[in-house]
Parts: sequence; structure tokens; C-alpha cells
Amino acid sequence: MSVEIYGVEESSKNFRCIAVSGENTFNTIWQQAIDNLGLRLIGNGVWLYKKDLPNILEEFARVKAYVMQDESIPPNCRKDISEHIDEILSVLESKWSEVANAERLWMG
Repeated sequence: MSVEIYGVEESSKNFRCIAVSGENTFNTIWQQAIDNLGLRLIGNGVWLYKKDLPNILEEFARVKAYVMQDESIPPNCRKDISEHIDEILSVLESKWSEVANAERLWMG
């Protein structure tokens, strides 16, 4: 299984899915970062609201910074997560704007 950002409602059905992470990596690395940073907008099984987009992007950036400084994570894994978050940061806003009526997306 994997964690993705996608549309589940009629208004968001045309949103092109964005892969976030494999579920195991999400549960063992991402979730620890989310919990330790006290993030509340991103996670596995949460609605992402368009009105919160700047803060959502900031939370992804904070996870990236956390992962990059956590030396308990193998360097190749840190690099992969960092690059993947860079991809999310570069496409989420533009993909979401392509589906103008989508007020929320599912991350899970």
C-alpha cells in the first residue's frame, strides 16, 4: 500500500494523483516527523483543504527538514524522501489549480 494525495469527491475526480510514500516508510519515518513536529494538516487519512494550501506546503517542507537532519535515517532514504517532497512541493499547487472546484483532497 501507499500514501497518496487524490480526489475522492465529484468536484475533485479529475485531480491527478500524487504519490507521497510507501505505507511502511510513511508509518516509520514520516509519521514520526509529523508527530514530533506537531503537524496537523498532513498525514495518513486526512483531508487537505485548498484554503490551507500554503500551510500544507510548509508542513511538507518541515518534514523534509526534519528528515534531512535525522541521522538515524539512512542517508539514501533521507535523500529519496527529500527529493520526493521536493516533487510534491513543485506540483501540488499547480495540479490542484487544474481542478478549480476541488476544495479538498484526500491524503491517505
